[in-house]
Amino acid sequence: LDEYASDEDEWVSRDLLGIDPAGTVQLTDQGWTALDALWTDALGVPERARPRVEPLVEQGLYDTALRELGVLIESRIREITSSEAFGLKLVDELIDKLAHTGRFQNAGLKMVRGEFRTAFKFVRNEFAHNLVDLPKPRAYALLGRMCHALVEVDELARVLMEPAG
Repeated sequence: LDEYASDEDEWVSRDLLGIDPAGTVQLTDQGWTALDALWTDALGVPERARPRVEPLVEQGLYDTALRELGVLIESRIREITSSEAFGLKLVDELIDKLAHTGRFQNAGLKMVRGEFRTAFKFVRNEFAHNLVDLPKPRAYALLGRMCHALVEVDELARVLMEPAG
């Protein structure tokens, strides 16, 4: 524990970390509370999503807020690609469109593809057709990831609309 926590470091203090019965360093209840506060402070809902997402978050309807973000992302990708596809097929069509512009390096496209596939496969899909009661820390972590994906797709749309040069 001494390797991880000190009394001088407010973010990794002994109050936030403890040792479980197996001898593993883990967060204490106070640590989980601090992490919850960090996630809450760090959540930045993009301006265009705020009217749809923030009321849901305030009511604790995290699964519905995640569904809404998924719909916003998917709708924006459909606009960019002029496609009627959905899910992972839509992500592949986005990457194909980006690749055909010649404006993106292959490594960057792989990163973007991975980011959107993860957002769709492991976040969007879990909430697309199910009601899920989420604990606030997990909800905020997932909301942050989906907000980042929305910002990223909006940035890609902006870049695609700029004249090449």
